Amino acid sequence: MLRPYDDAPRLPAGDRVDVRTLACGEWVELEVGPGRGWFLVERAQVEQRAALIGLEIRRKWASVVDGRLRQRGLGSRARVFAEDAGVALARLGPAESVKRVFVHFPDPWWKKRHQKRLLLSDRFIDQVARLLEPGGQFFVQTDVEERAQAHAQRVGADKRFVSDGDVPDSPYVSDNPYGARSPRERRAIADGLPVHRLRWARSLLALILAATLGWSKAAQAEARIVKGPYLTGLSDSSVDVRFELDRGSPASLTVVRESDAGSRGAVFSVRDSGGMQFARAAGLQAATRYAYTVRVGGAVSGEGHFMTAPGPDSSAPINFLVYGDDRSDPTAHAVVVRAMAQLPCDFLVNTGDVVEDGSSAEDWQSFFDVEGALLRDHPIFVAIGNHELYGDLAGAGFARYLGFMDAAGVPHLYGTVRLGFVRFFFLNATHDWKSGEERDWLVRELTRADAEDGLVWRIAVTHDGPWSSGPHGGSERLNAAHVPELLAAHRIDLVLSGHDHIYVRGSAGELKYIVSGGGGAPLYPIRPDDPTARKAEATYHFVEINATADALRISARRPDGTVFDRCGFGKSRPWDCDPSPASPSGSGPREGPGERPEASRPSSRCGCRIPGAGGNSGAFPGAAFGLAALCVRRLFRRC
Repeated sequence: MLRPYDDAPRLPAGDRVDVRTLACGEWVELEVGPGRGWFLVERAQVEQRAALIGLEIRRKWASVVDGRLRQRGLGSRARVFAEDAGVALARLGPAESVKRVFVHFPDPWWKKRHQKRLLLSDRFIDQVARLLEPGGQFFVQTDVEERAQAHAQRVGADKRFVSDGDVPDSPYVSDNPYGARSPRERRAIADGLPVHRLRWARSLLALILAATLGWSKAAQAEARIVKGPYLTGLSDSSVDVRFELDRGSPASLTVVRESDAGSRGAVFSVRDSGGMQFARAAGLQAATRYAYTVRVGGAVSGEGHFMTAPGPDSSAPINFLVYGDDRSDPTAHAVVVRAMAQLPCDFLVNTGDVVEDGSSAEDWQSFFDVEGALLRDHPIFVAIGNHELYGDLAGAGFARYLGFMDAAGVPHLYGTVRLGFVRFFFLNATHDWKSGEERDWLVRELTRADAEDGLVWRIAVTHDGPWSSGPHGGSERLNAAHVPELLAAHRIDLVLSGHDHIYVRGSAGELKYIVSGGGGAPLYPIRPDDPTARKAEATYHFVEINATADALRISARRPDGTVFDRCGFGKSRPWDCDPSPASPSGSGPREGPGERPEASRPSSRCGCRIPGAGGNSGAFPGAAFGLAALCVRRLFRRC
């Protein structure tokens, strides 16, 4: 039986954890022992460019503060993990990747036998020096003068630090310059107690000497791209180019119209966000083909092509591919991706669960290894899935790699985009849709779209959709919060989802929907009693959608290229191919007593619930499905 807070957030497993992947921001700041967490909360509010990480040894407060950050909409930029910093710091890397380290009121130990428990030990200081970037700051506060003197002496003796106080050669600063205070600091000020504040900077001279002596040979090697370049954020006038480097290095992006081949093109700056590189190529012409080049350290490291979206007044057709649930099986995933690469399209829409474990660097690397060539030339938009939140409840990995960037460059787990006469709404299905910031956002954006000039089609994309013929069934969260009614009231034409690893096309009231979850994860069986389904099949697949001003046409394709469902509809019209409910016969894997097809077995790590939330196992109706339902429940026990 779990003890209280045994499910507190922990760092990803492994000997090495890339601190830059834990939260999203232009740089990383680390607080050791955030306690009740108000310094982190306030710091995240005043410094929106920083990725903030807290290491808290008490599981209760790690859970409480991490949840508080999510509730305030700060979860993608700030996280707290239940870890002993004395142990965890050695696992964090790479070297020189943290801009600031904060320690507030440490070491309340007085007796001699307690000296071994002091946080600011030589070992701790050594790890701080390793992690801080050149010129990075180490800030310590205490209300005990003897402790301040001891800290000043211990850190000051380390030649890798230089004093960064109010006066030369002194680490003391008169006030807290970071716009955030811990509860202990506020209490000390209220009680009239002196607060001793000390700040050091990582010595540039020491780093130069280290490089000269060969201590940092790895840092001197040429940086290389480990993910990307790939395209996101397409519009009629811009596109975002992202890539990840294995170490820091200057980089640039050049974009040129293909019709102007040979010209120098436009050069755009690249922003480094903890090793993740982001560049927005803006001021482009609508419906125009461009070539782009990424240079790292002056050398060409990546090239690709893209076409900007048609403008809002254009009647040009739009062609895009839909797929999802790529996780768990890179071989099957690669088969689907190779088939997709054979078809021309303007962009990609993924219904989520691109990785099995959102906290796993290996899973993210596998996704980009499989899809690298496809994403180099085809912009992708993704609805976050529940697996992106496994081990990463704030979705920091998703925000880092695939998040929707706002005008300030802050990534979000949800977003909307207009491409020609089509507007997409990408929902975070794990949200509590009865209230909160994301429901407010959706209502606001749907209302704005109601009056949008030239808009013909409205498409909602969510990982866990309101309807499905698979074992998960429809989303309890969306249905309980009446999200389908909200979408219908604002004239949504089509809902795209995944979660169940099958294909379904159907209608529910005024809304039409497609479930596309056959991107590579183990296939699921079809539930035969879904009255909303018109066509259902358990097969690896993707869906081609062609949008014109008159109709949406869909073609569902298997990896061998065969089309197993072709249909369409006009504005406010029903599906025009087969309005009758899908027959269970021949529509997917079927289970008899005591047997289950290999293809229908979910991964043992599949989750039928949102991490950290309630749910159900989605049992199949009918005696023929009883045994399989029991198996699924056992496989899904993790969730």
